[in-house]
Amino acid sequence: MSDFATLSDAFASAELWQIIALSLSVSLSATALAALFGLPLGAALVIWRFPGRGAIIVAANALLGLPPVVVGLGLYLLLSHSGPLGRFDLLFTPEAMVIAQAVLALPIVTALAHRAAEESWNAYGDALMDLGASRLRAVPSGSPRRAASAVADRLTESERAMICQSSWLANASDRVAKSLTERSV
Repeated sequence: MSDFATLSDAFASAELWQIIALSLSVSLSATALAALFGLPLGAALVIWRFPGRGAIIVAANALLGLPPVVVGLGLYLLLSHSGPLGRFDLLFTPEAMVIAQAVLALPIVTALAHRAAEESWNAYGDALMDLGASRLRAVPSGSPRRAASAVADRLTESERAMICQSSWLANASDRVAKSLTERSV
């Protein structure tokens, strides 16, 4: 019974709720910061070809296994009073925790965004660019249904008619091929 009383006292204390609030704010801020840089970086690695692109992709994937101790040591050396960023006096502050968590999350967000955007780009990027979209505007916004909707919105009436006609021709050729195979059997 005394353990339950101690636990309920702990949850009743204001200090615990301050710690929980700090932890949530640091984690959410770091996630937002990593997403702010990682999502566009992952999409850019899919869309644009430039020297060093492959190395950045390999580095993002390799950094998925970055040990948190290495990040902590590196940030300590940067933020300590004798380090290059020591004049900002950030060592052992919530801001330093946000930076550390964002550095750890950035490769994860970048690699996942790259993989997700690569699948969508391979499926819909060329079609959108063929319809006149720039590379930046051709980035599919998520689901295949939304990307297909974006393609359909850009079609003119003549392009829609050509697609319907080619679809009808494909179905007709499939029916002819099917009937020929049935006759030969």
